[in-house]
Amino acid sequence: MVSLNKDAGSLEDQPLFRVISFYELIDILEKMRLRFARIDTMDDPNEAITAVLDSELAAAYVGNDFNPLETDKRHKAIMRAVYINCWTREPENIAVWSIYSPNKDRVMVRTSTGKLKAALDDLDERSLGLREEIFLKNKDVSSVHYVNLHDLRERWSQKAEVMREALTKDRESGVFDGTGPAEATQLRRLRSDDLRTPYFKKDERYEYEREVRAVFQLKARAEQAIDSPEIEDMGFVSSNERPICEQDNVPEQIKIPISKHFIEEIVIDGRMSSWQREAIKSVLQKFDMRPKVSGSRAFSSLYE
Repeated sequence: MVSLNKDAGSLEDQPLFRVISFYELIDILEKMRLRFARIDTMDDPNEAITAVLDSELAAAYVGNDFNPLETDKRHKAIMRAVYINCWTREPENIAVWSIYSPNKDRVMVRTSTGKLKAALDDLDERSLGLREEIFLKNKDVSSVHYVNLHDLRERWSQKAEVMREALTKDRESGVFDGTGPAEATQLRRLRSDDLRTPYFKKDERYEYEREVRAVFQLKARAEQAIDSPEIEDMGFVSSNERPICEQDNVPEQIKIPISKHFIEEIVIDGRMSSWQREAIKSVLQKFDMRPKVSGSRAFSSLYE
């Protein structure tokens, strides 16, 4: 079952909004499927970056030098397996309309948190149409938590440096080598809430979006069982799974089934000309599913 995060405005009837092109709207209405994008196709290069912010700390813990290239490789591997669909809680957000409808010709669709959650609840491997060895690992709906990523990275770099200095003497004396099961357990305990739920953290500069997102993750079945609690904790593998790799050729987009009543309202960009609005309404009449159609007030005059 998909859980609803308490920060997410997690009530089932919490309204959610998404600005899309008219072409995407028609695609949704015809196929009754919602498009999820692989997270590494997003414009933000720091999507899910908190999943690897402890890399310097982990290297210090086992006495290795920090390797930025390996960390980047690990980050890309994580992003390759995660798909997201993004919404906002604010229907008349000027910034969102301006960015996602730059030509003043898009529409905003409204659904609810409960309906988004239900779509993920019903999702299984068969509906994804992927190869047999690829399977669903996690599904979730939650609000995005905004943080200063640069400050967060600096704090974890400082933690790593302090740890490196503190453990140097213990390693030299043979008291601690950082490689046993007890040390791996201790490393897991050092992870804080800063690094949890990485798919729901973004830099504070995106806070205007007031985003709620649906997320699912893919994994692949391993040919041989792998016993690696340290790697498992980092989100890479458990006993019988491996991360998605480039050779798996998972698609950049996956469309998941939705109910006939998923879209509750269609809001037309208020900056459209009257003939465009009428054309959209005319096309929508051709569909059996006819949600409420209205115009956005984001750019309207008080006396209109």
